[in-house]
Amino acid sequence: MSLTIFFSLLLLYEILGNNIQIEITWFKWIEINDFFINFSFLFDLYSVLMLNLIIIISSIVQFYSLWYMGKDPHLIRFIIYLQCFTVMMSFFVLSNNLLFMFIGWEGVGVFSFFLINFWFTRIQANKSALKAMFYNRFGDACFLFGLIFFSYSFNSSFLFFIPFNTYFFNFFLFFLILAAFTKSAQIFFHPWLASSMEGFFFI
Repeated sequence: MSLTIFFSLLLLYEILGNNIQIEITWFKWIEINDFFINFSFLFDLYSVLMLNLIIIISSIVQFYSLWYMGKDPHLIRFIIYLQCFTVMMSFFVLSNNLLFMFIGWEGVGVFSFFLINFWFTRIQANKSALKAMFYNRFGDACFLFGLIFFSYSFNSSFLFFIPFNTYFFNFFLFFLILAAFTKSAQIFFHPWLASSMEGFFFI
């Protein structure tokens, strides 16, 4: 994680110093006729700023966990979950398209479930993890509905090929904001976050 912080700060320095953005494409992920979606990352000012925020906070959490859970026999599993959670967050902020972003979005939800349910032999941990998963699944559904309305709005989707429509684009924004509210436990969607803290009180 220390090396990751170094390289992410170096990347931020390059982006700011040269006023550029970098796109890295690995391969064509989806291809339908003339339409294709690349498995690619976009490094611009905003995504790299978010990347540094994620990496620094994740590093602090992991260093703290080494001390806080030092005597736990399953510490390695916990650190692996945290590492994977960090990777999925990085995928989310660096993705170059909405479908790739959805992979990071789903990954964050999956590893949130694993972290909340870390002490899976406890009934309360299972209940808390299931509650978090229920709320996150609602957010995932909103994200998918947003993608569908985005497909209706633009002539650049693999689902529908019709001209831009402002009416459907407004629905896209609505469902995307609703998904963000759910994932970040905003008002009306906050109960899962309090329950997910039960592991802290257990220790």
